[in-house]
Amino acid sequence: MSNWSVRAAACAILALAASARADSITFDMNNVYNGASTPSGTPTATIDDQGGTGSVLFTLDLTDLGPSAEKIGAWYFNTIIDISGFTVTGYSVPVGTVTQPTFVYGFDATTGAFKADGDGYFDLVLDFDTNTGAAFEDGEVISFFLNFPGITAATFDTDSLPSPGGGTGPFDSALHIQGVGPNEESLWISGTGTTVPGGGGGGTIPEPGLALLAIVGIAGGIVARRRS
Repeated sequence: MSNWSVRAAACAILALAASARADSITFDMNNVYNGASTPSGTPTATIDDQGGTGSVLFTLDLTDLGPSAEKIGAWYFNTIIDISGFTVTGYSVPVGTVTQPTFVYGFDATTGAFKADGDGYFDLVLDFDTNTGAAFEDGEVISFFLNFPGITAATFDTDSLPSPGGGTGPFDSALHIQGVGPNEESLWISGTGTTVPGGGGGGTIPEPGLALLAIVGIAGGIVARRRS
């Protein structure tokens, strides 16, 4: 086998390593922009593309809250492209008993349904049932896959549209949380997304040394074959 074949094999390995990369973005919801109280902890939302495109795993986590009477009324996200017609699969509740939210979507919509109080307009709203036994409450976790051709975690890394009246945003994500503090106040909270390259659970970037060992192994196999 020629030197060109060795180089081609090495390039194939490096390309495979690059394609296996997974990104995730996490929103730490810790900025109260409307309300006087402070939640008992920080809700988080993580979106993980697991090294591929077309499907992302959402994990919404309230385990940092409580114990309290706090529960989520709605959670807001943005998209950089129009994903109308997306599907949701694999809804699960690893911790708690939470009714699946209603998914409302309108790309660049400017109607009240997509306005997170004093902030601007969002594209995707998850409306939660706040009744006892169905609510998304302190200590609980939910997850689901959102599916649409070509999407990755980066699809959701964008700001809300500014509202005509100004507002306090734009924000990457926002949520409406109820039952906060002794007076069970209703608050609006925002979060900024932090992207972790290679941070997804479904794929990782192999260590450079491992990739080099793989290349050396291929080259060694070629040499051994030529000598036999």
